[in-house]
Amino acid sequence: MKLCFSHEPPDMNKFYQLNSILMQMWCRLLAYRDRSTRV
Repeated sequence: MKLCFSHEPPDMNKFYQLNSILMQMWCRLLAYRDRSTRV
């Protein structure tokens, strides 16, 4: 998914990339916790 921030400086693009990666890791962590608590 490409965000429409082409007018923003490259630093903002890096920030959004890092943010999306962190969100993926966070979702994975929550899924792992949810799975471990069910067992």
